[in-house]
Amino acid sequence: MSVDATFEVIRFQIAPAAGDVAVVELEGRPADAAVLDGRVVLLLEHPAGHLELHPVAEADGARDDLLRATFAAPLEVAADPATTYALATGRGPVVVLPAPDGVGDVGLEVRLARTVNALRGELGDARRRLGGIVGNVRGELAAERESAGAARQEAEQAAAAERSRLEGELADVRSELEEARTEAAGLRAELEGAQARISELEATLIVPRAPRVPRGPRQHPTHPPRPPRQPRRSDDTEEREPVRQVHASLGRSTARTAMLIVLALVLVIIVVVVLQVRVLN
Repeated sequence: MSVDATFEVIRFQIAPAAGDVAVVELEGRPADAAVLDGRVVLLLEHPAGHLELHPVAEADGARDDLLRATFAAPLEVAADPATTYALATGRGPVVVLPAPDGVGDVGLEVRLARTVNALRGELGDARRRLGGIVGNVRGELAAERESAGAARQEAEQAAAAERSRLEGELADVRSELEEARTEAAGLRAELEGAQARISELEATLIVPRAPRVPRGPRQHPTHPPRPPRQPRRSDDTEEREPVRQVHASLGRSTARTAMLIVLALVLVIIVVVVLQVRVLN
């Protein structure tokens, strides 16, 4: 510490306290001990203004003619290297004091504290923003899961409904196919019965022809010629004429029945093909 002609500075230092307050401790020996009985004021000149600080307790100068005083100053002003210090006593002159010890360290601490506080603020903001982002992402994920679950449920319901509809259509097609098969079997049985009846009728209506007797050579008549006989109708011809008519009517009936049966079979085949196509689709 520098020594003034009127005041010897023994200890002059600054230390940060709680919050934005710095503690300034001063210990020195004045050249005139009578100034110890007066009021002590620490003067601070800062680019932002002028401060007058009074001791936080009564100055102690009863021992060894030393001045001991403790002051509380704003940390930002006290730690600024641009701040100048001076001591004013009640009876003595104003003494210019050197910069207290720890100004640079306190300034560094202040800057570190400010940096830490700023980082803490930024960290708090980042945490809040991150919390908001996480909340939004969680909300979006929950909404997507809910929508996906609803879509999955709708798809399952639609698939179940489609499956039920297809099963119903398949059951209807199978029922129709079974009916068509039954109807085809009935038509086939009727066709077989009609063919059997036609065969019976044909067997019944066939008339066997009488065998022809060969004639011998003609002999000249020895008797007088007989009068010519009236031509008579052949019984065979009379018997065969209705048979031919019956045959013709039976042939027409058989052709008509066969045509109807063929048409029925064609319809059955068409129905079966349509049902198979519907089943395949």
